Amino acid sequence: MKNGLKVILHRDEDSTLAAVNLLYQLGSKNEQEDHTGVTHLFEHMMFTGTKSVPDIDQLLQEAGGENNAFTNADYTNYYSYAPTSNLELLLAIEADRMYDLAITREKFDIQKNVVIEEFYETCLNQPYGDVWHLMSDMAFKNHHYKWPTIGKTPDHIHKSTYEMIHEFYQFYCPNNAILSIGGHIDIDHVKKLVHQYFDPIPPKSYELPDPGREPEQMSSRYKQVQRNVPTSSIYIGFHIPERIHRDFYTLDMMTDFYASNNSSYLYKKLVKEKDLFSGIDAWVVGSMDPGLLLFEGKLNDDTPIDVALSELQTTIEEGPRGLTDRIVKKIKNKIHTNLIQSEVNILNKVISLAYFEMLGNIELINSEGRIYDAIDQNEMISTTKKYIDFKKANILIYESVDQFTNKG
Repeated sequence: MKNGLKVILHRDEDSTLAAVNLLYQLGSKNEQEDHTGVTHLFEHMMFTGTKSVPDIDQLLQEAGGENNAFTNADYTNYYSYAPTSNLELLLAIEADRMYDLAITREKFDIQKNVVIEEFYETCLNQPYGDVWHLMSDMAFKNHHYKWPTIGKTPDHIHKSTYEMIHEFYQFYCPNNAILSIGGHIDIDHVKKLVHQYFDPIPPKSYELPDPGREPEQMSSRYKQVQRNVPTSSIYIGFHIPERIHRDFYTLDMMTDFYASNNSSYLYKKLVKEKDLFSGIDAWVVGSMDPGLLLFEGKLNDDTPIDVALSELQTTIEEGPRGLTDRIVKKIKNKIHTNLIQSEVNILNKVISLAYFEMLGNIELINSEGRIYDAIDQNEMISTTKKYIDFKKANILIYESVDQFTNKG
């Protein structure tokens, strides 16, 4: 559109609902290091009403719809759905709060307190709640992935001001957004609605803070903390490429091999056979900039931490030898099933369309299956050796201690 808004329309004749997704291309990586958490805080503000619609949730519920949002390091995403006959309402609401959000001091103070309370509940008062604070800070020394979306500390949220939030609203503009719409829709009619509601919104001049670049990690890093947690745990992070890099897909397949279920490699070796861990997990963080591959192991109560770490490292390093053609085929079949199931729901579809457009290649929504298919056993082995290098590992240990002897 002339104001810079990117629009994606998807017709699904089998859907009884219309879904709208509005992605803003800013996340916690675009914050300043001395003032984090504001992106997530502003997400809360977007649900406090506009000047013409003071209660968005109530209006949507009366129309048979729902809405929600999420914020991460790379972007902030708002989505809603309702019967197709109420699609116009969904678009009107999104346009209204893009242009005319009712930001008052009272609403701001309420939401700031809500987010501070959320920080305490999810990060400070919950077992392992600060794991992402600790791992991010250890793994990233320059890039703004070094803090989680909710912010570094409650103090950062507390020092946010009404004036700062007003200034932050400049990033909520059509030329920084991607709008995707799906359902059993009349494409021409929806185009007219989009122009009707979004054309009047002017573009804004803005400059997002640069998240920086992370230099190559040249040595391992280690941190051990004592916490009142149910069991001692080990987290290991390795730097990996960005979401659209081919090696990301290969490493995603490897995490399925390592720890996707009770028959996976690490579970069989360390939980069933050696009885050192009660649970094992592995996953990749799909981020726009280079991110992390993570392993997590929950120790049995009688397992010494040094033994657990040594065995986990050895088993991870030996893992690629356990790959077979049959296992690789099984991994691919599971991935294909997940890809198909993830796009059945019209809401998931419009979320994915906006996401891949943000990544710069919307065609990935149709071609990811072929990327996975092209990866063979040899590539999985060589790629794993390239990135899973314990000389460059980030190792975080939670030592379980009684709350009365916790040293923090």
